[in-house]
Amino acid sequence: MKLLANENIPLATVKALREAGEDVLSVTEASPGASDEAIIRWARREGRVVVTFDRDYGELVFNQRLPPPAGVLYMRFEPESPTEPAAFIARLKQEGVELEGRFTMINRDGIRQRFVRTGDTT
Repeated sequence: MKLLANENIPLATVKALREAGEDVLSVTEASPGASDEAIIRWARREGRVVVTFDRDYGELVFNQRLPPPAGVLYMRFEPESPTEPAAFIARLKQEGVELEGRFTMINRDGIRQRFVRTGDTT
């Protein structure tokens, strides 16, 4: 699974994910200030799942109907540490939760997913 960490994802999480062997790019490192729309296009082009704390991605994918990326992981919690998001992602992977082709919302109480059409409609 290839990930694209939005600017609101701590760099400590990005580093922890890389150390765990994940293929993760960071908007903060590669393209700070990129718009949400540009991030979606980037993730789509590279087949990456966007990892974010930003609720706007649901608006863009479902209401504005932007062609979605490979998937979106929207974390709806305030992290207790800079590496906590990495721990959540590791748990999802360990539990076999599929992120590709889905808009996934997680919080401390559970997971909700909606399928997104990721076929090439650009």
